Amino acid sequence: MFVMIFMKKYFFYLLFLLSFLLSGINFYENFIKTPINSKIERNEEEFNAKLYDLNTLSKVISHVDEEYGSSEIKSTDSLLYANLMARTLRMRFYHGWSQYGFRDNWVLYLIGPIHKHALGIVDPNDILNYPQALCSQQAIVGMEALKKRGYQYRKVGFYDSEYENGHFTYEILLKDGWHYYDLDMEPNLHIMESNNRPSIDSLATNDSLRRAAYSNATTEIKDHLIPKYNNNHPINVFPATNMLLFHRITMFLSYTLWFWIGIYLWITTKKPKKNS
Repeated sequence: MFVMIFMKKYFFYLLFLLSFLLSGINFYENFIKTPINSKIERNEEEFNAKLYDLNTLSKVISHVDEEYGSSEIKSTDSLLYANLMARTLRMRFYHGWSQYGFRDNWVLYLIGPIHKHALGIVDPNDILNYPQALCSQQAIVGMEALKKRGYQYRKVGFYDSEYENGHFTYEILLKDGWHYYDLDMEPNLHIMESNNRPSIDSLATNDSLRRAAYSNATTEIKDHLIPKYNNNHPINVFPATNMLLFHRITMFLSYTLWFWIGIYLWITTKKPKKNS
């Protein structure tokens, strides 16, 4: 029994020291170290490496404001501004998965295997630290940037059980109705914009327009996946609230777990006061 208590005690001492060291690594990487740009892979997508400097939502918005020519959006230019945002972001990212690593959040990294998407970043500012992003991640950046400029959005999800394909995009609501954006699959810009950025309801049911817009996509995508959409989602609700909370809790623990272990050790090892 004594040996077991001794081993347990020193196990927690070791855990305290290890968690203190790892929290220091995370703090250094996230707050002190000068960020190093991720390697940009060669790819065939539309991508402008110069836009990689847009690494926060505020920088993205400032860039689009500059492209638009003003920080005040005219009511008649709501669609124009949203189109400029989409043009910027589809050139800002190429398709890939931006994930947290051990040096970003060691607690999350160690428990990551509990969910296959646990390491996938959903905080828009953290996504913008990378040149690559999945469809959901690109959409999150687009939705949140437009929300900060006063737009209303909703998630558009897709799933085709036959081919096991999934996808994630968004629509924005203007006075004349909903307008659909797909930053990741990059449908033909000229066709989408010359048709007033149709809603997904219109695009999915108009075979000729959909096939023209997604002319570079496979048949499985343009004729099977895109028509199987779900836009029945609440307006202006962040689409990954639970995962964002999970990431923030584990990030908090990655900095403070040593403190809570220290409190536990202090409580369990302090000597009781002798009665006088």
